[in-house]
Amino acid sequence: DVERSRGLGDVYKRQELNDTTKFVRCLNNLSRCLIDLKRLNEAEQRLAEALSYSASIFNQKLLMELTLNTALVKFRLNKREESKSYLNQVMAMAQESNAFELLHSAYNLSAEVAAQEGEHKKGYELLTISHLYQDSLITETNLYAANEMAAKYEHEKNKRLVAESELQVANKDKELQQNKLQVLYWTI
Repeated sequence: DVERSRGLGDVYKRQELNDTTKFVRCLNNLSRCLIDLKRLNEAEQRLAEALSYSASIFNQKLLMELTLNTALVKFRLNKREESKSYLNQVMAMAQESNAFELLHSAYNLSAEVAAQEGEHKKGYELLTISHLYQDSLITETNLYAANEMAAKYEHEKNKRLVAESELQVANKDKELQQNKLQVLYWTI
């Protein structure tokens, strides 16, 4: 899969697609595969290549994901200071855009960095913050689902009310027609 992904990245380059975001997303996905395969130096190179396009990336979430993945690679390569620098960047961007999922991941990784440096109290505090963002994410998901259900209920309720109103109008029309026929019958 990694070789196939690398080939896909080369195809994007060869065809010189105008969509830089697709190419960067491909590099980001490739780097995730490389991280999972513990080929960290290759992942670091692909992420550096992807970040070199950062001025052309207008997708803020993708830029945050690249930055977080770079922090993860730096952490796993024992480059903690660089990792912390990238983590600070991604946390600032994620807080600005209320990206709870990325904040959760960034604080979780920050907790690991702190623990590896022997700062267990700070690591615990960061882990607690990570869980708060996870809870916020769950709450946000639940609120979205509840709002969606409420909207569907209101829509169905309105459809039912419209149908009932149309039925009442039809019944009144029928009653009116019958009254007209009776009046006509009695006048003849």
